[in-house]
Amino acid sequence: MSNSTTSSSDSEIDDCVTPLPKPCASTRKRPRSSLDFFDLLICPICFDYFKPPVVNCIKGHSFCLACVDRIERLANDSKCPLCRGAISKTSRNRILEDELEKVTVGCIWHSQGCKKRISLSARQSHEAECEYCPESVICYFSEDSGPQVCKWKGNPLLLPNHLNSSHGLEPIERAKLVKFLWNPPRPDINRSRHRILRITYPSSGNEKTNFILEHVYLSEHKILLFLIRTLNSDVKLPYKICLLNRNDENNKLTFEAKTVDFSECGFLNQYPEIDKKQCFIVNYDTLIDYCFTNQDDGLTYFSFHIDFIGAGIEGVDY
Repeated sequence: MSNSTTSSSDSEIDDCVTPLPKPCASTRKRPRSSLDFFDLLICPICFDYFKPPVVNCIKGHSFCLACVDRIERLANDSKCPLCRGAISKTSRNRILEDELEKVTVGCIWHSQGCKKRISLSARQSHEAECEYCPESVICYFSEDSGPQVCKWKGNPLLLPNHLNSSHGLEPIERAKLVKFLWNPPRPDINRSRHRILRITYPSSGNEKTNFILEHVYLSEHKILLFLIRTLNSDVKLPYKICLLNRNDENNKLTFEAKTVDFSECGFLNQYPEIDKKQCFIVNYDTLIDYCFTNQDDGLTYFSFHIDFIGAGIEGVDY
């Protein structure tokens, strides 16, 4: 997945159950209306089975909280789409949530080899992270030289846990702003770094969403490339990278883009066969101009910040 010739750390900080019709989420069509009981378990917004928490409007219509958050964020609309009444995010439909816990189904990836049965309430999260999901990726360390080459392959959403447990990459948790202080690469040696960024994503409340910072230095081209990769293709956030100049605070390089999933852009080590508009590309000589010497240790560093635009929680000081 990456051209990782060197790697370094930051200087900074199964049973018989009632079968269910398969939801037609991709076509946005409701399952057949003759199945009245199962109709009660379908969200009117996403036309899929409810994903808890389930909230109500003032007239009792129920929706996935994630669907309400998404409409509010994208369309700036917080009214019930059925009656236009107010929706209370704290009014939970506990009876419906209990039913979702009782009804179990087989995994959608059964044909791929998954034998697990899960409750409707946990269905979406399981299927998104199921190891049998065909949309799998390989580890960033799969192309390392030597006997330690990693052979892991799996769902993108499981990649951060693998990078943490197998390669010691600790997630960096922030509300929206991440600051880095790195040593510049040696001009004649390729370099590859990856960092797990755990950011507060608006529609998930206080929960964190994982992204991957990808960085590659290519000595042949004398360029550094930076990219923010999303692990969930439904979650895209705009972000800005700033390369700072500590000798002149008014002189900085900035790059703005939106996070991309594994089907987009291409891998940075495949340069120039990538979508260059998706990457922050810095010439090596330019980077050196932005470096400074730390008086405490006498080492050379460059500083850059990543700001996830629109992320975070109101009232938090970034």
